[in-house]
Amino acid sequence: MINEARYIQSYAKIIGVKEEAAISYAQKKGTLALINNASGLLTTKTQREKHKAFVDLYRMSSELHHENPVLSSPEAVTSFMQSVMEHIHDKEAMMAVFLDTKNRVIDYEEVSLGTINSSIVHPREIFRGAVINKANAIILCHNHPSGDLTPSGEDKTITLRLKEAGKLMGIEVLDHVIISGIEKDRYYSFKESGVLEETARYGNKIQKETDKENKSALSVSSSIKETGTNYEVTDAPFEAFITNLGKYNEGELVGEWVAFPTDRESLQEVFKHIGIGSENELGTVYEEIFISDYDCRIGNLYNVLGEYESLNELNYLASKIEELSESEKEHFEAAMEISDYTGSVKDLINLTENLDRYEVYPGIEDYDDLGRMYIDEYGILEVPDHLKNYFDYAAYGRDVAMDEGGSFTSYGYIRDNYDTFREFYHGNREDIPEEYLITGSIEEPEKSDTLTVLMVEPGKEAYVTEIKSDISSLKAQVGGLIESVYVFHDPVVLVCNDEGKINGMELNRALYDENGNLYDIIGGPFFIAGLSEDGFTSLSTELCNKYQERFKAPEIFANIGGEIVAIPVTASIQEKKENYLRAAELSQEQNYNMIDGQLNNIAPKKTHEKPSSVLARLKENEAMIQKNAAEKKQDISKIKKLIEPERS
Repeated sequence: MINEARYIQSYAKIIGVKEEAAISYAQKKGTLALINNASGLLTTKTQREKHKAFVDLYRMSSELHHENPVLSSPEAVTSFMQSVMEHIHDKEAMMAVFLDTKNRVIDYEEVSLGTINSSIVHPREIFRGAVINKANAIILCHNHPSGDLTPSGEDKTITLRLKEAGKLMGIEVLDHVIISGIEKDRYYSFKESGVLEETARYGNKIQKETDKENKSALSVSSSIKETGTNYEVTDAPFEAFITNLGKYNEGELVGEWVAFPTDRESLQEVFKHIGIGSENELGTVYEEIFISDYDCRIGNLYNVLGEYESLNELNYLASKIEELSESEKEHFEAAMEISDYTGSVKDLINLTENLDRYEVYPGIEDYDDLGRMYIDEYGILEVPDHLKNYFDYAAYGRDVAMDEGGSFTSYGYIRDNYDTFREFYHGNREDIPEEYLITGSIEEPEKSDTLTVLMVEPGKEAYVTEIKSDISSLKAQVGGLIESVYVFHDPVVLVCNDEGKINGMELNRALYDENGNLYDIIGGPFFIAGLSEDGFTSLSTELCNKYQERFKAPEIFANIGGEIVAIPVTASIQEKKENYLRAAELSQEQNYNMIDGQLNNIAPKKTHEKPSSVLARLKENEAMIQKNAAEKKQDISKIKKLIEPERS
C-alpha cells in the first residue's frame, strides 16, 4: 500500500524540489498532480528533465493507477485480504485494515504473526495505526492455514475486546473476518455471525442501539435503509453529522446525520432530537452545534468542509450541486481536482457557476490517448500514415499536457482555459436565496453593537462584561493594537494587545500546549469572544462559564530552576488576608528578604530604552535567586506555602 507522505517525500528528493513545496502543491491540486500537472511546481530545466524520467518510471507501476478498494462486504474483505496475505501459508497472521468514511482502504498493517492470543494483540498497537492514518473504521482479518474457519474462544475474546476499545476511541470495528488458507473464497464473518451484533453497517454509517439511560447514542439519518449485509446510501451530494457542542464538551457525543440539501422544518427536528434548546442539570441551555463528520458523494469535498461551516452555506452548496446534471456533476468533480477556487464552501458555490472555464475530455485517460486525440482527431500535427506506428503519441501528449497545465482525472483529461472566474456569491447571508435558508430568521437579523465577552485582567478574577464591537472599543479594552489568537478547540478567539509584552505590560495569564507545557504568557488585559462566519460574536452562556473557570484565578510568575512557573493566586491566600502583591513580590522584588507586600524595595530606573523582554526580566530574577542558596530554598518554601490550601 502506498504511503502518501513517504511518496511525496521521495518525489521531492528525486525531482530536486523542496519537500514543503511538494506537500503544499499536493494539498492544493491533489497528489496525482505531481505526476499529471506539475508544471507549476517545476522551476528549472533540471527539475523538468528529472520529472520526465520519473513519470516514465511511474507509468510502469500498476499500483499507482488503481484506486484503493472499497470493502463493502465480507466477500470484498476476503478477496482483498487473500491477495494481501498470499505470501503467508503456514502461519496464522492478523491484519488490521484502516478505512475512511466510505469504507475505502487507507492502509493496512500486520498486527501479529504466529498463534494469535490476547497477550500479543494489544488494542494500543492496532488503534495507534488507525489514529495515524486518520481512519474512520477498521476491519480485522486473520487466516487459518488449516482451512477450518471455526473461531476459537481466543478469537472471540480478542474481537470483543477490540470492539469495546474502538467504542472508546470513536473508531468502529466493522468486522473480524477469518479467511481460509486452502479455499480462497471461504470466510467466517464475526459480524454476520452476530458476535458484533451492535454493528449495523458495512457502508457509510454506523447505527448503534439507543442508550436511553445516558442519552448519548448516535442518531442515524432516515436516508439509510438496511438491505441484508450491505446498506443503501442516500444520493444526497453529502451528509453531515450535526453534533451538540455542549454535550460534546461534557463528554457525550450526541448528534444526527443530516442529508443536504434539507429544509428548515427537518433541521429543527434534528435540533430537537439532539437537545439544542434544552437545558442541562445546571440550567445551561444547549445552543451551539458543530459538525463532527461528513459523508460525501464527491470525495474531494472532504478536504474543504470543516467543523463550523454555516449550515445555510452547506445547504446552498448542496442545492447547487443537486441542480447540476449528471454530466455537469462529473465536470464539477473534475474541476475540483485542478481549480484554484476550492478553498472554501463559498469558492465551491461559485465553482458551480464557472464550469465553462474548465474543459473536460471524457475517455482521455493517459498521455497516449491525449496525443492521439490532438493528432488523429484534431489534426494538430500531421503524421504520415506510414509513420504512425512509429510515432510516440505518449511523448507528444505529455508535452501538450505540461504546456497547457492539463491533468488526468477519473472523468478524463481536464484543463483550465483561464477565462474570468465570476463571483456571484460573496459569502454574505443576503446573497443566499431565501428558499435555501434553513437556520435563523428569514430576514437578516440586526447586528448588535455590543459583545458579551469574558474579560481577563492582570491581578483580577475573570469576569463577564459587555463591550462595544467597533474596532476603537476593542483596542481600548486591551490598551493598543489588537491581536487575535486562536488557541482553543471551541469557536472562540482570544483578543490581546499585539505588543503587550514588548511594551512591558503586566504579565497576565499563561497559555499551555496540549501536553500541559507552558509556552507563552500574555501581557496586559485580554478578552475571550465567540466566533461566527462573520467574525467576533458574543460568548454563549456555556462558553462563558467554561472559560471563566479556566481563567478565574490571577497568576504570578517565577523562574524556578530555569523553568518558568505560573502560580495561581488562590482563595486560600485571600482567607489568610494576603493579597496577590505579596505573592508577586517573590518573583519581582530585587531583595527577597524584604517581603512586605509592596513592590517598592528598589525604585524603577527611568529610562528611554526599549523595555527588556519577559525572558530577560525572569533571567534577572533567577540571578538574584542564585545569589544566596539558603535564601533561595527559603523563598521556594514560602511560594509553596502561598499556593497550598489552608489546612483546617
